[in-house]
Amino acid sequence: MGASASRLETKLLAVLGASFVAGILFWHTWPLYPFKLLVVLMHESGHAAATLLTGGSVRQIVVDRREGGYTLSLIPPGLWSQIVVSSAGYLGSTISGCVLLLLAARSKTGRWPLVALAVWTGFVAALWVRDPFTLVFVAGASLVLALVARFGPSLLRRGLL
Repeated sequence: MGASASRLETKLLAVLGASFVAGILFWHTWPLYPFKLLVVLMHESGHAAATLLTGGSVRQIVVDRREGGYTLSLIPPGLWSQIVVSSAGYLGSTISGCVLLLLAARSKTGRWPLVALAVWTGFVAALWVRDPFTLVFVAGASLVLALVARFGPSLLRRGLL
C-alpha cells in the first residue's frame, strides 16, 4: 500500500470517528433529524424490497415524525417470506449505509450517488407514500438531494453521503 493510500485511509477513519462522536453528542438536535428520518425510510424500503423479492406487493410506506415508520405489504404465505421481510428492514438500512460510505470514500465529487439517492426517494414517494407527512419529507428530501447534487460543492456532496 502506498503512502497516499495510507493517508487517505487515515483521513477517512478520522472523518468517520469525528462523525461518530458528533452523532453521539448531537443525536437529539434538529440538524440530525432529517438524516434519522432518511434512515427510517431506508429501513422501511428494505421491507418493501424484500416483499417484492418474495413475490408480495407493497401498499404503503409511512415515516412517522417521531422517527418510526411502517410498511404495509402483502406477502406470500409461509415462514420463509415472513423471515425475509421481517429482517429486511435492518439489513436494508445497514446495507444502504455501507454502500453510502463506500460511495463517499470512492467518489471524487459525490454527484452521482446523490442523484441515485434523489431518484430512489422520488421513486418511493411516487409508488408507496400516501400520508402527508411522509410525502412532504420524502419529496422534500428528493428535491434537496437533487439540488445539492447539481449545485452543491463537492465537499458538501460527499459530506451528505
